[in-house]
Amino acid sequence: MKRVLPIIFIVLTNFICFGQTADEYIDLAKLKLEGKDYNYALTLVEKSIELDTTNVWSRLLKSEVLLELSRVQDAADELAYALYIDTTNAETYNRIGDFFLGINDLPSSLNYYDKAIEYAKSDTTKLSYLANRATAKGVLRDFDGAISDFEEALKLDDTNLVILNNLSAVYQEVGNIAAGIKMQKRLITLYPDFIGPYVNLGLIYSEIDSLDSSEFYFNEALKLDPNEPLLLNNLGYLYYKKKEYPKALENINSSIDKYPNNSYAYRNRALVYVALDLRKEVCKDLEIAVYYNFKDRYGDEVEKLIEKYCNK
Repeated sequence: MKRVLPIIFIVLTNFICFGQTADEYIDLAKLKLEGKDYNYALTLVEKSIELDTTNVWSRLLKSEVLLELSRVQDAADELAYALYIDTTNAETYNRIGDFFLGINDLPSSLNYYDKAIEYAKSDTTKLSYLANRATAKGVLRDFDGAISDFEEALKLDDTNLVILNNLSAVYQEVGNIAAGIKMQKRLITLYPDFIGPYVNLGLIYSEIDSLDSSEFYFNEALKLDPNEPLLLNNLGYLYYKKKEYPKALENINSSIDKYPNNSYAYRNRALVYVALDLRKEVCKDLEIAVYYNFKDRYGDEVEKLIEKYCNK
């Protein structure tokens, strides 16, 4: 870990001489945190705490900095102390919920999100906490519970991009494809210049083999960002499914040119080469997909393809 140079402490001493307040130290610490100067941020937030030991927000900020420094137990201790200072602060419960979610203790995470929602003082914060609880439920594969939380959040703000998008994803998890599509189309109405829903609709329609609709939305997305490599790869796979192999290769090759480490693109191109009966090219691309850790990200499909086409 990089040590803080002594000159920093001299500068901080000068700050003290000019009567820096606890809140001013917090503001400075936030700036250093944003700049990823975590050691400096920690020093500043500790100065704030020296001036005001009962400020919950400085404790929460300190825990955030400590997590960035991988000091997990120290961060947990600060969260516990923040809760000791004020047992009704909703954000403290939310941060503790985030902490437990981060270490995969999902039941504890849900308990603290429950308390955050209970003590929320505004619709804005309650919406955020509902979304966090829905995320934890989704990880637990309690999709019905996640839908319930997202739908409650949507009642608080029916234009929220994150809520609409995540609700769409959970609807798809439970097989309610029509509701998922509806959410994505609402996003397009609200945010016509946001590429996300066009891509998502392209993927949804591709998965249900509504290929012309998929092509339409992928092409709409390309109008917003013609050089997005993952989009080009998805479009290439769509053309593979449509058996339009020259178009498939054109888009996948363009994707690989822009993002050469994407193992999934090599898997897709290998499938095109299988269709074209180009066995040598198939095996080369599958080997590259293995090299770029396809299995770690997507499973053993590539290994099965190698066994089928290359180990003979």
